[in-house]
Amino acid sequence: MSLKSVPSTKEIRYDRQLRLWGDDGQDRLERAHVCLLNASALGTEVLKSLVLPGVGAFTIYDGENVHGRDVGNNFFLSHDAIGKPRAQIACDLLKELNPEVKGNFVVESPNHLLDNNISALDSFSVVIGTNLIERTARQISEYLWPRKIPFIHARCYGLIGYVRICVEEHTVVDLHPDNPTPDLRMDKPFPALAEIVKMTDLNAMTYQEHSHTPYLLILLKGLEKWRTKKGDPTALPSSYQERKEFKELLFSMRKPDDKGAVDEENFKEAADALVRTMHRTGVPSSVKQLIADAKCTNLTADSTDFWLLVSALAEYVDEADALPLAGVLPDMTSDSARYSKLSSAFHEQAAADAKRVYDLVQKRLTSLKLPASRISLKDAANFCKNAANLRLVRGTPLSDELAGTASAIQGELESYDATWSGPSMEAPVPVIAPAVWYVLLRAADRFATEKSRYPGTNGVPCHLDNHDLTLRVRALFDDWHAPHFVEKIRDEAVDEICRYGAGEPHPIAALLGGIVAQETIKLITHQYLPVDNTFVYD
Repeated sequence: MSLKSVPSTKEIRYDRQLRLWGDDGQDRLERAHVCLLNASALGTEVLKSLVLPGVGAFTIYDGENVHGRDVGNNFFLSHDAIGKPRAQIACDLLKELNPEVKGNFVVESPNHLLDNNISALDSFSVVIGTNLIERTARQISEYLWPRKIPFIHARCYGLIGYVRICVEEHTVVDLHPDNPTPDLRMDKPFPALAEIVKMTDLNAMTYQEHSHTPYLLILLKGLEKWRTKKGDPTALPSSYQERKEFKELLFSMRKPDDKGAVDEENFKEAADALVRTMHRTGVPSSVKQLIADAKCTNLTADSTDFWLLVSALAEYVDEADALPLAGVLPDMTSDSARYSKLSSAFHEQAAADAKRVYDLVQKRLTSLKLPASRISLKDAANFCKNAANLRLVRGTPLSDELAGTASAIQGELESYDATWSGPSMEAPVPVIAPAVWYVLLRAADRFATEKSRYPGTNGVPCHLDNHDLTLRVRALFDDWHAPHFVEKIRDEAVDEICRYGAGEPHPIAALLGGIVAQETIKLITHQYLPVDNTFVYD
């Protein structure tokens, strides 16, 4: 009778997300402290989606009291909370979602924080600002940027939304690609794998053994025959015609059963895996760029763990002319003994490669007079396992975007046909480009800065605010030296912005809150690829 370990309370509670980002990602999440500026409907939805998976702690800065409009669109505020500090009420209710999460609040507006205690932001892992005016968002971004603290500027505005990630440099250790290429070293097997192949004699096997030989061994035995036939010890079937010939060779190696039928599942698996597995071992261009980066070649005591590991990886690649073995063996038809033997060989080689990288990074820590405990063997092993999918994201400051010519936006507007009015129907729905919504949100911010209110609010008729908002759109394009783009901004879109009145419908806030929380988790865990600077939701 085998004994299975009983899953812990943590494993049961966080089962689904552990499958997404693993123990390492969960540990990083539980060590994180997130700051939320404004407990708006969007802000509380962001925190909801961070508290449930177990973020370590959160702190809310909000100087507003709860109003009737808040109760109408914010799930975390109730009618009896009207008149009480919004930060406190939201914090108390959010903490009820997960007793493991520490929640804090400060009854202080983001603007007051900027003027009196902005250094308080230094202690956070990520700062999230929701529905901030443009000037405030810019100042926060300018403060956090040189301190390398990620800032997410997000807003919900009627039926549209905006998410902007401001981070100087973000490194991704585990990309989680949808269809990862198996690292099987078909072109140059490592010694333990080569020995297993050498000891495999397909001709001497019974049908049962033959039909349960792992497809990796079948491919490698077939490759031996292929290379002999071609007279080239390094040949690989790369073209369509070569792969077709190789499949014919594979199928000629099948063994008939006692009834004479030739139908072995493992040979079909081998043929199906041919394209994904039969490739030369190399270093991806994205990793080569990292190795060539100045931060890899010019280490200092301030270098991050990521760059210390990349530097060690660079030396390993120099020695081995390959990345460390990932050590992950795909599922395949096989008997337990041979699959276990193969799996152990891959695991042991990956461990040896990781140990070499670990030794190289320790050498760097010593030379920089940094503690040896800073990077563990486990850290090095996780890094090596994902070495083929390392990524570096370098963002742009929010201040550059707000002060610049918005060339990317102009590029999108160039190709946008503002005259299109939808398919033929009684009430055609115009298609509005995300770039148009972006421009209108910027214009609405300018409107709010100058009038201390957003378009369509305070009981002002929409047709009056439409005119004023359009004037500010024109002013934006004049600032960008592109006045001709005004014709790309449809009247229907201007009407919508005024009709929204800067409202936060709860369904839209909930959807955008999930997106912002997702991006926050990516930044905290250094897993998955975050949004490229800006996301506009329509």
